[in-house]
Amino acid sequence: MIKSSSMWRACAVALVMGLAWSGLSGPAGAAPTPSPLPLGPADLPASAAGHSIDAPRGATGNRRQAYLLKLATLPTAKVYRTAGQGAAGRRAAREQLATVEAVQEQVIEALPARTPVLYRTHAVLSGVAVTTHAKNLDALEAIPGVAAVYPITPKARSLSSAIALQGGPMAWQTSGTGAGIKVAIIDSGVDYTHADFGGPGTEQAFEDAKAIADGSWVTAKVTTGFDFVGDAYDGQDPSSIPVPDPNPLDCNGHGTHVAGIAAGGGVTTGGAPYSGPYDATIDYLGLRIGPGMAPRAELHAYKVFGCEGSTDVVTQAIDKAVDPDGDGNPSDGADVINMSLGSDFGSAYDADSVASNAAVDAGVVVVASAGNGGDVTDIAGSPANAVKAISVANSVDAQSILDGTEMSVDGTPRTFGVASAFAYDWAADPDLSGDVVLAPDTNATACEPFTGPEAAAITGKVALVTWTQEALECGSVKRGGNLAAAGATKGYILANSAETFDGGITGVAAIPGVLMVKSGGDAVRAALNSSEPVSVTGTSVNSVAQDIPGDVDKVAASSSRGIRAAGNLKPDITAVGTSVFSAAVGTGQQGISETGTSMSGPIVAGLAALVQQAHPTWTPAQVKAAMMNTASDLFSGGAGTGDRFAPVRVGAGRIQAASAVTSDVLAYVADDPGAVSVSFGPLEVGGPMTATKTVRVQNTGASPVTYDVAFDTYTAVQGVSFSVSPATLIVAPGATEDVAVTFEADSRAALDNSVDPTIGRTSNLGVPRTTVAEASGQVVFAPTSGDPLRVPVYAAPRPVSALTGGGQVTVDPVTQKATVTMSGPGLGFGVNGTSDEDPSNDINSIGAAFELAAVSPAAPACTSPSDELCYTMPNERAADIRRVGVTTDDTLAYFALAVDKAWNTPAGNTEIDVYLDTDRDGTQDYVAYTYRYPDTDVLLARLYDLDAGREVDVQYLNALPGTVNTALNDSDVLVMPVLLSKLKGINAANPRIDYGVYGWSLTAPSPIDVVGVAPNGDLQLSMDIEQAGLRAVDANNQSFYPETQGTTLKVTRNPAVYQANNSKGLMLVHFHNAVGAKSEVLDVTTAAGATTTTLVPGGASGEVNKPVSLAVTVAAATGTPRGPVSVVAAETGATLASGTLDAAGKASLSFTPTATGSVRMFARYAGNSEHAASDSAESVLTVIATPVVPTPTPKQRQAGVVPLPRRIKISGRTLITPANTRTNAGQRVTTRVSGRTPAGQPKSYRVIRGKKGRVVVRTFGNRNLRLVVVQRAPATQAFTAFERRVVYVGGQRRT
Repeated sequence: MIKSSSMWRACAVALVMGLAWSGLSGPAGAAPTPSPLPLGPADLPASAAGHSIDAPRGATGNRRQAYLLKLATLPTAKVYRTAGQGAAGRRAAREQLATVEAVQEQVIEALPARTPVLYRTHAVLSGVAVTTHAKNLDALEAIPGVAAVYPITPKARSLSSAIALQGGPMAWQTSGTGAGIKVAIIDSGVDYTHADFGGPGTEQAFEDAKAIADGSWVTAKVTTGFDFVGDAYDGQDPSSIPVPDPNPLDCNGHGTHVAGIAAGGGVTTGGAPYSGPYDATIDYLGLRIGPGMAPRAELHAYKVFGCEGSTDVVTQAIDKAVDPDGDGNPSDGADVINMSLGSDFGSAYDADSVASNAAVDAGVVVVASAGNGGDVTDIAGSPANAVKAISVANSVDAQSILDGTEMSVDGTPRTFGVASAFAYDWAADPDLSGDVVLAPDTNATACEPFTGPEAAAITGKVALVTWTQEALECGSVKRGGNLAAAGATKGYILANSAETFDGGITGVAAIPGVLMVKSGGDAVRAALNSSEPVSVTGTSVNSVAQDIPGDVDKVAASSSRGIRAAGNLKPDITAVGTSVFSAAVGTGQQGISETGTSMSGPIVAGLAALVQQAHPTWTPAQVKAAMMNTASDLFSGGAGTGDRFAPVRVGAGRIQAASAVTSDVLAYVADDPGAVSVSFGPLEVGGPMTATKTVRVQNTGASPVTYDVAFDTYTAVQGVSFSVSPATLIVAPGATEDVAVTFEADSRAALDNSVDPTIGRTSNLGVPRTTVAEASGQVVFAPTSGDPLRVPVYAAPRPVSALTGGGQVTVDPVTQKATVTMSGPGLGFGVNGTSDEDPSNDINSIGAAFELAAVSPAAPACTSPSDELCYTMPNERAADIRRVGVTTDDTLAYFALAVDKAWNTPAGNTEIDVYLDTDRDGTQDYVAYTYRYPDTDVLLARLYDLDAGREVDVQYLNALPGTVNTALNDSDVLVMPVLLSKLKGINAANPRIDYGVYGWSLTAPSPIDVVGVAPNGDLQLSMDIEQAGLRAVDANNQSFYPETQGTTLKVTRNPAVYQANNSKGLMLVHFHNAVGAKSEVLDVTTAAGATTTTLVPGGASGEVNKPVSLAVTVAAATGTPRGPVSVVAAETGATLASGTLDAAGKASLSFTPTATGSVRMFARYAGNSEHAASDSAESVLTVIATPVVPTPTPKQRQAGVVPLPRRIKISGRTLITPANTRTNAGQRVTTRVSGRTPAGQPKSYRVIRGKKGRVVVRTFGNRNLRLVVVQRAPATQAFTAFERRVVYVGGQRRT
């Protein structure tokens, strides 16, 4: 049965390449004819090999969800700023705080039952956060004072020389080190006892700090903070309850590491806090831990994570960061907030994104990590996708510090860089040590349990295991578990495929394990293959300094590709986040290398502090623009080689700190407040098209500036260009000037299926990916001297067809066949990239035909407590089912789904589920749902066995590999294929299955729409998987086909199956049409067939004024005619009788003649859409006069003369009928008396009959006695019969 849950993550491997499809075949010079599409079952590997299986969204979990109730009352920070920020502002903020608290109390009083309050906010938003059942969403929205309700998506942590590389020391010399700027770290807390933050720098000090239960922990560096949750909290565990306390001491390490990157002071080689100098003379190699980007900034520590797990109290922390003491006055609040946390595929309407924008409005710079989802379309999540926040990607540094593994290789000591497993207790348990052996070739990755012989080879040894970072086979937890179970008690080495790490490893607690750099793994493997002895002698912390100059300005593979909405392009900027060395929690003086956008985010937060120090009057938007405008390019080959990464991958580029703090001129898009980048978003091109946005250039300096303005292309799409105007710009001091940025597309025919060269067409698994054509670059403002300013520009244009099947298909009633011919412009067939020699950039318009199974009305907005299936956020409409279509062939069933609003990707923040009951026993057996190979753009229909709780098959969404463009992203239609051989319970004798459809959104805890499912879960839609009720195919007999003007489909109907399926027409999917026109319904009608009408009167003659029956029958070669029939006078044309045919094609009519003579008549059938009209042969009716029959004299009513008594004595004798009693007709009256005595009592009356009909009743005192007296007399020739009936109860006459 369906339950609410979260299904958005899993891991996968695959190794298959789809074939390119050119779409055209035929001899040279001939008119192009479409070749068959590469349809059929895809031989794809399981998506979950070596990984845990996540169930589809509806199959598991609970339906409780956290929500932020945004109140209509203004927040205190806004009131403070509006009132002038001084004494008047403080007074207004205090008064507003009282108002907010009063409204909060009223809202809390109105909450539904079992809706506990998570927290309250007043500074950035007036709000109340709660946890409740999904069914209460509408009730929350209906509470007076609530302006909006936003879901809270649980956030996870987004898991040196980096500061020097990005110009930190030069920025310090120019503008300062962040003194007086307050940086809030919303994370797992901070170890304020660490020497990097000026603490005692001992492990004992950290242990002692655990006992502090008040605010006495505050230090000169970490000046305020709070723990919102306690150590045991996990936001995804419904039973977990926050236990707040004033001490934000870190118990995980993530927040401490992040805080050190942002504003740590540094640690000397002797373990003492470093106090300077902070300038270009700093010797990073002479320090144990280098300083953070803003080493003299204050830190505010807000702990929102427990020691493990996720969190849903981020907005509460944002609110406190803006107003730490909660008095409504934000002047003591943070200047910069850093959040190294987030959720993949998050919504810009997520509560934490909304709160982030509100914090920016309150004057705070908000920095958020872009995420570690990899180079996957639209994977970036919240809160980094908040348009006003600064989303940060992760680049690679040349230098890093790693742990080391000491080894003996054929007697020679060697030390190789490693990342140590987090789950293992290296301090308390045995170190990695022992002889090294290769994991058996049959299980070289350790992703499967080891068999007996395999286990014997590694028992008591250190196993060397293959680890392919670019296409990860499985996770470290699974491998560690398999190795421990096999007896590899000495531990394991994961030999990485690269010299740098995309991330660390978790491993297991049972045995030690490390991830080793490629050079080390290769050396060990080569020695073992040469039969040379290899052993591990131990590990050491932070003992290997790595320097790979070629890695500078590469992008970390794990860094999330951004969102690409109109007006909101992410990420915004990039900083080093790979192998960043910073403070390690609980160690006192030591550091650790970690990788991820969690590490790049705080570098940007530190830089924001430096920019604010240099420009104290600037707004957060200006600080953001300064950092983005001065950023530099990143390259696929690193160190300035290879292709440049586009804005959707890296934003404006990698930060340049010195340029950011010294820039006085800012450039940003004027059309989208809070954004800097120009994003046109997805664009549908149906003809020549232009779109324009404005870049505003603001000179905050004291001197005029002159720029040459040009557009620099990073990724190109054929037929698309960007231009800027004017080409030269002069901006006076304190002035602003505008530049127009214009997107232009030549025509629909010019565009092709271009791809960003840094991502390519094939996923890291070797499987073709679904691509998006992206045109992007930067507007470059080149000054007469100095560094240029840059503004990223992005668009995702695609050509759209305008094909239609005409809205109706008419089936021949005899053959049950028809044709449909497409009209309107298509794509391809010589244009859209199909005329060159590169098939990969081709776009051919493609269609598919289905039996229309269901139509669903648009889901309403959630405005009423009575609503159940509704949407709250606009993006949730992408899960609102509009139409459902089905078809089948020999091997696959296909489910076509059209929705109400386009998704950006169908397997991310939207999920469509088709539940199947294959044996029709009322229990759901399978679900097919939208899915992707994790960390890829390979989009799939995944078939999940609900009984076994496992995946049983995967097929490409839209039934075609990524080598065939089906415009799957930014679309409102998709097709899910299901391999029939994987379904239990169906065969030739049982070909019918039941199904129903659910539409889910990441931001909603319950379905947005449900089609074909009863409230009790019964599936109400049905289809025959052996044969279609309505099937349309092209000349290649395929239901999927290239389509263009003139494409003709052959349509065949099976009336019995069509009716059994309860189908509603023909559903055409035009994959390349514009959104809203991608699905089309054709009404199915039947051509009028010939009929024969027969008229049979009830006889050859009739009588005047007497009805004559008329039998009409209408027959046809196919089907049974229905509709109206009539009988018509042949001479006058007058209608004599009319009626409607029954289910057998017959009608019984009648006609009443009014005169004698002959009446010529015929029957007429009016016809309908399926059967033609027809007339019967003439019939002649002879009408004669009606014979005269004498009218009999009416009889008189016979009545009694002697009345019956009014009462009968309770005890005694009563005369009922006197002797010789007769009626008014002289007939003798006979009398019958019957009685009823209550059960258990003796008979209490007797009838005494005398002579000549005299009747007397004797009673014996029973008051409950009931007597019935009936008198009768027979009828005579002149009188009717007589009967009189009287009932006595308790002696009283009742009738």
